[in-house]
Amino acid sequence: MSNINHTKYPKQRLIVDSLKEFIGKSGNKTCPIAVMAGIRRIGKTTVLYCLQEYYGINNSLYLDFANDKEAVYKLDDFIRNPDKNLLLLDEITYLKNYENICSDLYNTAGGAREWKFKVVITGSSPAHLFKLAHLTLGGGRSKIFNLPVITFVEYLYFTERIKSYSEYSNATIQDFKDYLLLKDLNPELAVSFDEQYFIDYYELNDRSNDNRCAGRSFIELKSDDLQNMANLLAYQLADHVKYETIVSPDIGVRSLAPTDRARLIKFLLDSRITNCSTTLLSEDERKMEASAVYRELESTTNSSYLEGLFKKISVAMCSPLLYSRLGEDILASVNIDFHTLLDNSEYNDIIGKMLEVYIRGAIVQLDCPLIPFTLAKLKYAEIGEVDIWNSNRGILCEVTAGRTKGPQETKLHKYFKDVSLIRVCSTKHHSDKIEGFYRIPYPILCCMIDTGDILNLDKSQI
Repeated sequence: MSNINHTKYPKQRLIVDSLKEFIGKSGNKTCPIAVMAGIRRIGKTTVLYCLQEYYGINNSLYLDFANDKEAVYKLDDFIRNPDKNLLLLDEITYLKNYENICSDLYNTAGGAREWKFKVVITGSSPAHLFKLAHLTLGGGRSKIFNLPVITFVEYLYFTERIKSYSEYSNATIQDFKDYLLLKDLNPELAVSFDEQYFIDYYELNDRSNDNRCAGRSFIELKSDDLQNMANLLAYQLADHVKYETIVSPDIGVRSLAPTDRARLIKFLLDSRITNCSTTLLSEDERKMEASAVYRELESTTNSSYLEGLFKKISVAMCSPLLYSRLGEDILASVNIDFHTLLDNSEYNDIIGKMLEVYIRGAIVQLDCPLIPFTLAKLKYAEIGEVDIWNSNRGILCEVTAGRTKGPQETKLHKYFKDVSLIRVCSTKHHSDKIEGFYRIPYPILCCMIDTGDILNLDKSQI
């Protein structure tokens, strides 16, 4: 993984290299449009600046629809006369009828052998951006990229604990704890979830709804939904995750009706703030389709209905930073200090919980799927539990932050014996390969997933 060094942006997010690779691909088997989604204030604009600096202002055009009133006219001029190789469109959902305009861009970029130009589109309503990539720009017309909150390996790089994205072999457990607190990180790289953040999020969602064309692009978000989300996230820190603590927290949150709970869960999934996995209890079961999950959420009328759904699926936040950044003040209301929480032996299970959330979200990020339903938890009665199964990438993973599991304790060698898979178990210290699976210290494993290096591990059959 390369690290680009320019005067203005000496350190850059991992996604910059991924977008450069996309832009550099040619031929009619590629697509011309990259859709980059991500929550507000996460650094999407800076990524576009990095790309423009790399390709130069003579070869690229940057337009900001949120702040430049002339941007729409500049885009019209470009569509009539494409004179750049790269078009960078910031906050696309500020543009009226943005879906139709994106469709026009695709047609304008078309060519029998080569695309005339490439486009990178961003927006701060991730639910609308994923809808755009799935509906208007679906069918191979675009590629989706999701910019997450800063990843662990990026944190190490931006705090100068490592010199490059490939030099993480000395990452430590203390580094991971510091990451959860964003210790020593430039405040500009950390999202601040203050009251104004929530107010702006509602306004942006409403604006994106008003500017859409497709009926299926409407995203329902009601008053207090985001604050309820913050409470729901924070409460899970103080307890094991189970159905009751997801939908019925008891630390100052008003009681949510079943329909409100279901709508909030659907919004979190649509925005990729959460991901979803199916719990498979036997070899005959298959992952629950996204359409079935959404159908059940939309038709929820009572708590027992939701409880039945949560016996089939589990929902997890995409990053543990959503716990630590949103939850600190809320945890204080029940006398839990997050800054000491990670070092308190009474809460040792918190690290394990945070680690599973991290690894699960990072593995989803490897695919960046349009539909956040790529994982499964295996729990066959005759075998036992494996935390993460990603059939797309052939990854089978058990997560532990404490003691190292031996061959008889792990279940990795008991599933899919005749299938070549990357079988890996996170550990506290051990690093080896034994009986067909890797044991890797969890700070290093997190970095390997962030960079995609995990895919270079040998697959094994049992």
